[in-house]
Amino acid sequence: MLALPWLMALATAPVAASPRIEAYETTSQAGDSDDLDKKDVERRSKLEGCQLVPYASRRDNCVTESLGLGGGQACGARPCSRDTPKLNPVLLQAWKNCADRRGFIVDDYRDTLAAIGRYKASAKYEDWTADERAALDALTGKIEIARRANTKGLSNANTMAFQCERLIRGGGG
Repeated sequence: MLALPWLMALATAPVAASPRIEAYETTSQAGDSDDLDKKDVERRSKLEGCQLVPYASRRDNCVTESLGLGGGQACGARPCSRDTPKLNPVLLQAWKNCADRRGFIVDDYRDTLAAIGRYKASAKYEDWTADERAALDALTGKIEIARRANTKGLSNANTMAFQCERLIRGGGG
């Protein structure tokens, strides 16, 4: 039971607010819109996770939301249990935090894929070589895989939060 006070302190410690870009703000660099740099696309197609995102603001948001995501205040929280009724509200908050942050990450990947789609439909894409197009296709594929993985993580977090809420309402916390 030594871990309970430590977990309570950890879970109630203030967490810095993420500097999210609001829906009405642009997520592209000034003057860039959905533009892509061919060399950056090639380089990013060899990376993983948030570093795949070729738009700085979206990438920064993704990285910010990913920091500590596996920790006890988010997706690394243990499941709620009848054996820990006093801890369950703290665990519920952690799972809600996980779901919120996963949702932001999914949005970053989705918005990136949409921007790439708009770019590919523009005249600027017409002068790309076959190798450059292949690199963009590889990048797009990896971003889609990352989006799906985070969508699954979001679904799992929502399930854990729902189970916690149900347990708490039923008197288990």
